Amino acid sequence: MPTSRGVSIRRVWALSAITLLVATFAVAVILRTQMARLLARIEADDHRVDALNVSVDNRMSAMLNQEVGLRGFLATGAPAFLEPYELGRRDEQRIRAGLKLADLPAEDRDEVQHALGLEERAARRWHDEIAEPQIAAGHQSILVDVPSMLIDGKPVFDAYRAAHGTLKQAVIRASLNVARRHRASLTEASLVAGGLLALFVLVGVVVSRAIVRRTVEPIIALSKAAERGEVSVDVARVSGLRELILLAETMEQLFRSVNDRAMRDGLTRAYNRGYLADWLPRQLRLVRRSGAPLSALMVDLDHFKKINDTHGHAAGDQVLVALARCIESQLRSSDVVVRYGGEEFTVLLPDTPIAGGFVTAERLRAAIAAMTEREGLPPGLRVTASIGVAAISNGDDGAQLIPRADAALYHAKRGGRNRVVTAPPARSSATLAVVPEERLAS
Repeated sequence: MPTSRGVSIRRVWALSAITLLVATFAVAVILRTQMARLLARIEADDHRVDALNVSVDNRMSAMLNQEVGLRGFLATGAPAFLEPYELGRRDEQRIRAGLKLADLPAEDRDEVQHALGLEERAARRWHDEIAEPQIAAGHQSILVDVPSMLIDGKPVFDAYRAAHGTLKQAVIRASLNVARRHRASLTEASLVAGGLLALFVLVGVVVSRAIVRRTVEPIIALSKAAERGEVSVDVARVSGLRELILLAETMEQLFRSVNDRAMRDGLTRAYNRGYLADWLPRQLRLVRRSGAPLSALMVDLDHFKKINDTHGHAAGDQVLVALARCIESQLRSSDVVVRYGGEEFTVLLPDTPIAGGFVTAERLRAAIAAMTEREGLPPGLRVTASIGVAAISNGDDGAQLIPRADAALYHAKRGGRNRVVTAPPARSSATLAVVPEERLAS
């Protein structure tokens, strides 16, 4: 038995909960740290490679600008064509000074550095052997053999293009290497996460085994002993089984509490829209089978925003709680009150036709208008409400019940507030209007 081993069921559960909590926290911290480091490294590598790609492309653009400017100058003799040449020259020098190959990983840096050196030598050769001499010749002589100069310059510039292509390929390979390292890093992170998950599962298995050994096995042994007549019910009541029963009762209460919170509004304790979405379809199916009537009221406080703005949100919450209590006090136990949203409440009235719905709505409207501090309102504050009423009529599937009640509420607001407006039948084209109680009763 659990008591004979000196470990109670409550203590075993507490120990298991603490163990799992510590393990979960450790797993979360380790995974978070690993992922943060990995993402930082990936981001830094991507930034370096992207910056290098842009710089290499810009170097080619700068050289093309120089080559175009040189051609224009030789063809026309106009000094204005040297502006793109000079601009491209300055851009090339600026880009060369801004390159930071030292930030690249060592396995990629050497190849890119070598290709960059080849490209720079090809660029200098074109400048020294072709561009500068041809520009000087253009300044000194009017008669320039432009075709010959272009023919002489083409092989040297093509050599630069080839060197630039080599540099571009080196950068592409560096990008691929970065992507490969990223995949390897992600694989490593996945293995770490998998190992930690396996450790976590192992801890869970060990803890579960301890729980079984300290709870379930003693209960089975106790049950078998009772069947053999070796232990009485009185002995079972004073054993660790009693603690297990108490634990089961506690878990049942916890389940009911969680279920209640999932279905009720946390402020007013009225049902919420989740409950309405579950309850209304079932009620509509029952109505279609039995033909029983069903009415819906949409209740909305008048000028609630003004209450919040003037008296504060705490006072507004107090008003909503008082309103929910007031509505519930005027209804039957079978009626359902739902906080539909904000200061708007939906009231469902089973087995109630449109006339009964109107009577109930008028009773609610009057009760709300009569609320005072004694009913829970803030001192000196009075409130009113507008109410829209709709009901299911013959042949109505009820799909528009809530929207029709909401439309009636809208007309009640437009009509001056603090009043009840009923919606016409679903397939009627009649205008929404205030319906006197005497007419509905008749």
